[in-house]
Amino acid sequence: LALVVDDTPRTELGQLVSDDAELYRLDVPASERADVLRELEAISETEAVEVERSWRLPVGEGFIAASDASHVASAPTGSEVEPSDREGFTPNDPYYRNQWHLDQIGMRRAWERGCGEGSVVAVIDTGVAHRDADGFRRAPDLAETRFVPGWDFVGNDANADDEHGHGTHVAGTIAQSTNNGVGVAGVAPGALIMPVRVLDANGSGNWA
Repeated sequence: LALVVDDTPRTELGQLVSDDAELYRLDVPASERADVLRELEAISETEAVEVERSWRLPVGEGFIAASDASHVASAPTGSEVEPSDREGFTPNDPYYRNQWHLDQIGMRRAWERGCGEGSVVAVIDTGVAHRDADGFRRAPDLAETRFVPGWDFVGNDANADDEHGHGTHVAGTIAQSTNNGVGVAGVAPGALIMPVRVLDANGSGNWA
């Protein structure tokens, strides 16, 4: 069970997961779960209590190995579809022609109105290949993408590096460096990305 209480930390509530959030983890036998839930929900200091579960990304989605995660954002995918003849801005990214979904949602006209400037988008995922340090490489087609500080809840530090690839792919869909002659285009290339890592190298993470 994951329990949030409105009080100072108390060891009898179980393992303290987050001091700031006053979040605890309780190991409860399945046979006693319903009774314990009822008892905890009846305590006035309890803000929330739920059965803790885990998230896991689907296996075999075509994401590349962690060691090559810096390249995931510029990998061409899908069938080549020439942009439509509708009016609007057409980026010079070589694999934009594969991104039929951007044309489908009218991005060529939308880019003429704005590119996400002034927005910060948190990518809560496996992290993002956003820097060249500590053995990690920034994804080539995120070279012009701007980032704000995030957090790694798996490693419990400020460097939300991507060891899987999925978070980098998502960040690229949002704010890939666009019209730079590299890779593909992003929906809002002017937005700032906040990398937040909650899933590990296997694409897994618990709710707490």
